[in-house]
Amino acid sequence: MEPSLTVEQRQHARVARNAESINESLTLNDGIPLERDYQGLTQSESFLHMEAFSNDFLVRNEEALRAYAEQWVADPLHQWSRQWEYPFVHDRIKQVASNVDFRVLDAGSGATFFPYFLTKQHSQVHVDCCDYDKSLQWIYEQFNRAENVEVSFSVADLRDLPFEDQSIDVVYCISVLEHTNAYDTIVNEFFRVLRPGGKLIVTFDISRDGRSDIPEEKAEELLSLLVDRGDGGQTRYPGIRAELGKPSVVTTGSFIDVSAHLLPWRKPGPIAHLKSLIKSGRPKAWPADLTFYCLDVDKPVT
Repeated sequence: MEPSLTVEQRQHARVARNAESINESLTLNDGIPLERDYQGLTQSESFLHMEAFSNDFLVRNEEALRAYAEQWVADPLHQWSRQWEYPFVHDRIKQVASNVDFRVLDAGSGATFFPYFLTKQHSQVHVDCCDYDKSLQWIYEQFNRAENVEVSFSVADLRDLPFEDQSIDVVYCISVLEHTNAYDTIVNEFFRVLRPGGKLIVTFDISRDGRSDIPEEKAEELLSLLVDRGDGGQTRYPGIRAELGKPSVVTTGSFIDVSAHLLPWRKPGPIAHLKSLIKSGRPKAWPADLTFYCLDVDKPVT
């Protein structure tokens, strides 16, 4: 009992203690997250800190993002998988970022708050971003001016990165590889630019019904490629089939009833269903039945 505190103050104190408890027990494992872990993360102090930064970033850069937001999403963090993926990547970078100049590559970056969050949380970290979208060059110039931080941006094809061999400490790639058909070439490029002992962090979507990118067998292929190239030990990484078989893994279906606003797709109307019936003989699925996998692997030293 805390007789000197008001009811409101005691409530705030309990919230703070709960957040602290969540932070202490939270582990962002490789593989597909469980719903209970996802919920715990989004209530954690570390997530709320990231969320506050993202919200402020969107306000400061509203004009620069106006056209881009209409093409993709207006708020990248508040998307069903990104609420886990960004903290997962940050968690892995925190574990290895040294006190000296530390170079990080955001491969297939799009235009988001995340590179700026990293640079402001870790003064020794310099982030290079690359993407094939030429329009992002101007957007990053506006970001750098608004944030008073220098994040480098290059127009690039992931199959041919414009970086020297062994010049990057960490490469991260968030939900991009599943939309390509050149896993081998891209992963080879990631390992080419990584220094020995450097870290590759990858997340990718998995289609549980095989109707979207990427079906289970392709996901297994991608996972095997990443694990075989890395130096973390095969047993550390749970297999796709085993992960999909777990109860209560996070899927797009986890959000339909209470958090549909986190899904980036609108519910299809009659015309969309008709087109799908004509094309595939089935009504259009909503939302696409997806989950996602996260892992990090280290480049062998020798």
